[in-house]
Amino acid sequence: MYVTRPLSLFKKNPEAVSALPPEGPNSGYLVIADKEWEDEARRFWGLFKDNRIRDFPFPQNRILAVEYTQSNGQSTSTYRDKVLFVPVIGQPLSANRYYAIRAQGKHKGKACTCSTEEDMGICCICTYIKDVKPQPFDLTNIYQRMQIRRRSSGFVARSVVENGFPPLFLRRKGWRLHISSSQQIPLQEANGVDFALRNRHPDFEFPGSDKRRSSAVVAGRWYCPFMFIKEDDTTPKDQMEKSPFYEITLERYWEQIYVCDQNSHSNPENTVTMNTSLQIEVVRLFGEEVMAEDIRVGDGWARFRTRKSGAERNVGLSSVVLDSMRAEAKRGGWVEMKEKQVRIERADEFKGNGGWSRYGSYVLVERFVLRRIDGSLVLAHDFRHSHQVQSKWE
Repeated sequence: MYVTRPLSLFKKNPEAVSALPPEGPNSGYLVIADKEWEDEARRFWGLFKDNRIRDFPFPQNRILAVEYTQSNGQSTSTYRDKVLFVPVIGQPLSANRYYAIRAQGKHKGKACTCSTEEDMGICCICTYIKDVKPQPFDLTNIYQRMQIRRRSSGFVARSVVENGFPPLFLRRKGWRLHISSSQQIPLQEANGVDFALRNRHPDFEFPGSDKRRSSAVVAGRWYCPFMFIKEDDTTPKDQMEKSPFYEITLERYWEQIYVCDQNSHSNPENTVTMNTSLQIEVVRLFGEEVMAEDIRVGDGWARFRTRKSGAERNVGLSSVVLDSMRAEAKRGGWVEMKEKQVRIERADEFKGNGGWSRYGSYVLVERFVLRRIDGSLVLAHDFRHSHQVQSKWE
């Protein structure tokens, strides 16, 4: 999962690019071309915006155009390819390593992939580099990772693997980079975990008779590039057009797990004994709970399925996303167990004055919510803290 940083930060503090990913190897940084940076990126005494990217790091809230001009005698030809550059996960921005995702044409949404010596073509007695077509993103494919370097007044890409060759438009020396005006991706500030909110419980002062849960507190926010998510049988092109990034929020709230009325409870000593089962981990797709038999994990993906009114829906999460959620839940105190159902047994005595009419017991829930860039809900993953239970008398 990625947190965001404004591009202006790195202009004021260049050393910030060396910061390690904030939450371990399954995290990274996304850079936002913010208003402060745009106001400074002007030319001709500030009269015109300068859409050229001259230095690292590259922003992710804009589609960028790779331009290369080639002279042919008395004429010149300019080549232009639109790309979304996404920093390689687990790397500091100073590494200048990116996934280069095609942002136009029939290969839109696919990752540029380096060819190898085995892909070399032969013409007469000479060999030449033969580009491979962009391919669906594969986190484990190191040939999809590009090392970008400065060259003259522009850039050049190299493979992170010794025998790899980036596609021609990236391996040309001195290509320039411009912000494409066709699309601005609405990324907002996302700083990961808000430790001040995470380290204290959500407010427990709410009317239990009216609500099954307390109001949720958002204690964390991240973004996830679309390549780490698979929706149904959507093609990479369609998915990138629909939502190039997904927002992930961490919500914390109290959820009711047991309730009883005084007139239905026959204990004269004002003691309520609770014995109930609790599912400690729940996944919902588009609001529908996913059954255990509809969860499959393997090949670097966790796949979830629901069937509602005969219609089947499928969503896949890259294992790095699911692992990040689990790791963050554990940092917050969630205890993973072999059995997904646990028994909660306790006896609570009413010690107030004037009697009681209703008793409710609540468990602390941490929910990771995955939404498209337009705010529409895709998935919710609940982690219930079975050791964090509170009671409410009314």
